[in-house]
Amino acid sequence: MKFNKFAVSGLALAGVTLAAGLSSAPAMAASQSAYTMAATHINLNGQNVSNPEHVVAKDPWSGSNTTWVPIYYLQQSLKKMGFQTTWNGTDLTFTKYPANWKFDVALGNQEANPVVAPTGQMQISLVDGGPPSMNFPKLVGKDPASGVNTTYVPIYYVDSVLTRDFSMGATWDGVNWNLTGQGVNPISTKSYATSTEAANEIASLQGGALSGAPVNLGYGITAQESAGMGHARYEWQEGNWVIEIRYYTMNPGVKQVAENMVSYLHTHMLPAPNDHGVIIVNSTDTSTAFNPNTIIAWQEGTQVNELQQSGNPVQALETVVNRQ
Repeated sequence: MKFNKFAVSGLALAGVTLAAGLSSAPAMAASQSAYTMAATHINLNGQNVSNPEHVVAKDPWSGSNTTWVPIYYLQQSLKKMGFQTTWNGTDLTFTKYPANWKFDVALGNQEANPVVAPTGQMQISLVDGGPPSMNFPKLVGKDPASGVNTTYVPIYYVDSVLTRDFSMGATWDGVNWNLTGQGVNPISTKSYATSTEAANEIASLQGGALSGAPVNLGYGITAQESAGMGHARYEWQEGNWVIEIRYYTMNPGVKQVAENMVSYLHTHMLPAPNDHGVIIVNSTDTSTAFNPNTIIAWQEGTQVNELQQSGNPVQALETVVNRQ
């Protein structure tokens, strides 16, 4: 094990050091109308496990708005991954790790001073009984689900601990907090008796032929668009991959999502399927929000590889492009 140095460099982005500390962090006003609250989807290894409301409020260290979530839901998500934690209002302490978990964490951090967090701050201790690894601000306010006061923790700092100390996957896109356990392969593989059966499985995921209006997505890619009865679809092809975005006509910004996918694929290569691969992006929200779930599937002989991931479709593409 070694001392983890990332705490200072991570907080340098906020223009402070851990040693400098913070005399106090803001508590939410009795009326929370000054804070923006919105739905959060916490997804664990691609599966939705919790949907609390998050708060968008100023980070007192950086001065910029950031996202805060109730610590209870963080603890529950960690528990589903095999962690056990305790929380006493100041210290979030990891008391048990999943079986066979491999990590290289500090038995304390010499930059995480003072050892006892000042008023208004919290800290994470990676080993029960050990000194803290990282201090960061907290908010205290009413959880609309329970109606009682709770501590809200900033996703930015928590992600730093989870990814750098625990080698976990942790991404936030403004709606979806995607957490991936260490060693978990989010891409599943299913075998079929014949390659024809595998090809049929790919075909079953794809929608019917589309002959709608052409839409320029950039980089020489043109999609077909159709809409009717409140539903709409983009479809285009890149190499042996067919890509579809299925959404509700009231969802905003879908064309930009398609353009972002095209831009990413212009410089990154997906695996080459035997015949065809499919990428299906489904909107899961009929409101004015676009909350997508992405399926990426491709055939290799008698096998079909498949990823299902919530959140930004480009992040799903990254998962497949960067697969081990």
